[in-house]
Amino acid sequence: MQRREFLILGGSGVVAASALGGATQSQAATHHIQLSINTTRVLLIDGKYVNMLAYSSTSIANRVPGPVLRVTEGDTVSITVSNWRPEEHGFEVGGVGGSKMMIAGMVGTTPGVATKTFTAPEAGTYM
Repeated sequence: MQRREFLILGGSGVVAASALGGATQSQAATHHIQLSINTTRVLLIDGKYVNMLAYSSTSIANRVPGPVLRVTEGDTVSITVSNWRPEEHGFEVGGVGGSKMMIAGMVGTTPGVATKTFTAPEAGTYM
């Protein structure tokens, strides 16, 4: 059976996901993924900075696009997103049913938080 990577890339509201093929029900695992939405300054080629939305995780600082996450086809994926921005933010792994959610904006010093759980679909890349 072929191996294919399952990527989840987040950046400015875009997330990509892909899966490694060959999982069976007995091999299925559960992945708890925590992401944060923040603002970061990015240096452009002309030497100027621009503010951009970035995702970060417990092991990766602010990134545009967001961190790469790998799961296996058939695994349970639980994604918790903390929104450190004042405005509401949408999150979805395109083409993956049940992954769409809205995350409330930060109130005072408390971020908005939302969680979605879904089963990783067949091997491929998802935006």
